[in-house]
Amino acid sequence: MSVWENGFLGTRGTFLSDLLVIIVILLIPLFTMGFIMARRHRGSVHRPIMLALYIAVLAYVVVYVIHVLFEGLILEFRDPGSPVYYAYWIIGLIHSFFAVGALYLGWQTVQIGRKLSKNGPNGYYFDASDRPTHAARGRLALIFFAGAALTGIIVYYLLFIW
Repeated sequence: MSVWENGFLGTRGTFLSDLLVIIVILLIPLFTMGFIMARRHRGSVHRPIMLALYIAVLAYVVVYVIHVLFEGLILEFRDPGSPVYYAYWIIGLIHSFFAVGALYLGWQTVQIGRKLSKNGPNGYYFDASDRPTHAARGRLALIFFAGAALTGIIVYYLLFIW
């Protein structure tokens, strides 16, 4: 019996599955704080929050890959012929779309921010013509991240709680 087999949330999930769902839940407030700081034009606070968030998302992906390598895809449904089984596959595909999109758009947003932001006496800022580009990509990345987080939590629920 592996150390990884038993989760800590009291569900049928494994240790890494439980860890992944906790990471997602903790990333949501971080993303929200970064978004709020951007809306308030607080670039000096927004920038480190969003960089930390992107690093945390990359760490999440590493943990997920380790999870799949060590445990494989866990598909232990109580009734494989039930509608929940089919809902899992549909939501899982939607989740994959959002997750890949969030990584790609997040990377683009970080790169746009890195290239276009300037460091002034009051911290980081954008010229008036550059801000809409970064903001538009950031809003799209936010939608994809929220979609990936929500569908990820639903997948966890379908696999380990339902």
